[in-house]
Amino acid sequence: MKHLIILFAALTFTIGCQKSELPKGEGQIATASIEVKTVKCDMCVETITKTLMHLDGVQNASVDLEKKVVAVQFAASKQTVVTLESAIAGAGYDANSVQRDEAAYKQLPECCQ
Repeated sequence: MKHLIILFAALTFTIGCQKSELPKGEGQIATASIEVKTVKCDMCVETITKTLMHLDGVQNASVDLEKKVVAVQFAASKQTVVTLESAIAGAGYDANSVQRDEAAYKQLPECCQ
C-alpha cells in the first residue's frame, strides 16, 4: 500500500510538471512544418531562426538544413502559419508557396544567395 501511495504521488507530480511547461496565457501551442527550399547554409539557419524567435508567441524554431524544413512551435492565439511564412519570406527565403522578398534576399550574405 505504501508503494502505491508513493507511485500515485510521483505520477501526480509528473503530470503537474508537464502542464506547467507551457507559458501561462499563451493558450494552445501549435506546431508547423514549413518548407524552406532556398535555405543553403548555417547563416541561413541563423537568420530564419532569429526571425521567427522575434515573433510574439513563437516558443521554438528549429531549421533542418538537410531536409530544408523549419519546425515552429507557437501560440495559436498570437500567430498563424501564414504569418510565419510571411516573416520567413520577409527575411529573404521562400516559405512553402510564399515567395521570398527580393529586396531582403539581395541583402543576405553571399553564401545565402
